Amino acid sequence: MIIQAKDFNKEIMKSKKLVSFDVDGTLVESKTKMSPEMVSVFNKLLDKYLVNTISGGIYEIFHKNILSEITTDPKFLSRLTLSPTCGSVMYVFENNEWKSCYKDELGEDVIKDVFNAFEYAIKKFGHNPETLYGEMIENRGGTQVTFSAYGQDAPLELKNTWDPNQEKRKVMVGYLKEKLSGLDIKIGGTTSIDITKEGINKGYGIKKLADYLNITLDEILFIGDALFEGGNDKPVSDVGVDSIQVKDVAECKWLIEQIIN
Repeated sequence: MIIQAKDFNKEIMKSKKLVSFDVDGTLVESKTKMSPEMVSVFNKLLDKYLVNTISGGIYEIFHKNILSEITTDPKFLSRLTLSPTCGSVMYVFENNEWKSCYKDELGEDVIKDVFNAFEYAIKKFGHNPETLYGEMIENRGGTQVTFSAYGQDAPLELKNTWDPNQEKRKVMVGYLKEKLSGLDIKIGGTTSIDITKEGINKGYGIKKLADYLNITLDEILFIGDALFEGGNDKPVSDVGVDSIQVKDVAECKWLIEQIIN
C-alpha cells in the first residue's frame, strides 16, 4: 500500500516496529547534511522505533550526512541500521562500531559493461554538460554503478532543475536496456540512475533487513520520495511494505512529528 503523507493516519503505527527511510530528497536534501530540525525529530524517533535508512548512496555518504549529525549514544545507534547502495550492503552497530552484514557485488566484468552502457546512453541522449562536479559515472564499492548528470558533487540548485519529473532519465534507462540485461536499473535521487545486480533493490534490502531483525514486512513502515513507477523506492512497496510518499524533506519532517507525537 502506498499513501500520500497528507493522508497519514497514526492508526497504522499500531502494527509497526521499524520505520525505514529513503535518504536524498526524504531525510536530507541531495547529498547534504541532515538539518538540526530533522536531527531533533530523528533522534526522538530512535527512542520509539527501530529505524533504517536505505539509499543509492555509499556508506561514506551515510556517515558524512547522517551519522555525523545524529546522536552518538550507543543505546540509540544499536536501534539504527544502514542499507547503502539500494540495499546491496547492510550495516549494523555492534560493539561500538558499524559492521557490514553482507555485500552483493557486481563483479569486474559486469561493472565494465555497465560503464560502457552508460557511455552509450549518454551519447545517444546527447548529454554533454560544460561543467562536471565530480564523477558522472561512479563505481560505488563494487555493488552499484551510478550515473549523476552533473557529477556526484553538483550544486543542489543545478540538480533540482535538470530532471524534476524523471522524463530525461526514463529515456536514458531505455538506452541502457538496449545494452544491458539481467541487471536492476533504477531512477534515484535528483539526477541519478542506479544499477545493481538483478533483484538487488530497496525491496531486496528491506527483506534482508526484516530477516536479520526477525520481524515481518507488515511491521515495517517505509517513507520515501520516489515511490512512483520506475523510482528506486517503488520496490519497497512492491514487496508488500506499507509505504508513504513524501514530496520533500519538509514534508518528511512533518510526518515524523506526526509519528512521534
